[in-house]
Amino acid sequence: MKKILLLLLMFVAISVPSFATNWKYLTTSTDFTEWFIDKDSIKYYKDYADVWEKGISPDGTEKVMLNRITTNKMIAIIQGVTYDKNGNVKYSMDYKYYPSYSKILPDSIAEALYIAVYYS
Repeated sequence: MKKILLLLLMFVAISVPSFATNWKYLTTSTDFTEWFIDKDSIKYYKDYADVWEKGISPDGTEKVMLNRITTNKMIAIIQGVTYDKNGNVKYSMDYKYYPSYSKILPDSIAEALYIAVYYS
């Protein structure tokens, strides 16, 4: 009976899909926040792509955001969470039904994200 239970547990462990993120360095901002992109989670659609981005500030605060990047160089934050240095949620937002788009400015973090999504 123990062998059957052990085999069943091993089968379940192997068959459960992995949802791990694969953060790749993107750039560092002027306030020394390091920005990363989860290249494995990018979802491409006809006129836009959704991509997860994470910023880690020098004080340990983390921001994790789902951004929508359009092919005509516009960006909107769809969802986001800010964590304190202990991993506690400080703030969360959800704009998926009413995203507000902004133009992607040259030499900005948003432009680095746009290039990473569409050209690398």
